[in-house]
Amino acid sequence: MAEQNSGGKKTRSGPPGNLHSAKYPWKIFWRRRALQDQYRYILPLIEKYAVDLIADKGGDDACSVAE
Repeated sequence: MAEQNSGGKKTRSGPPGNLHSAKYPWKIFWRRRALQDQYRYILPLIEKYAVDLIADKGGDDACSVAE
């Protein structure tokens, strides 16, 4: 039986850009896909804002994935 090529690197799960096993997929989304190069300066501001939101909710343990 022939091995099917998933399009990704060997020993990796799924195609490039797969966010399934990421702890914070939204961070990767913003870095890889959402912003054009000319708007990358905003990434540190988004990162700090996200950390502050998590802190307001009571930390990582108090937040669900949807929040």
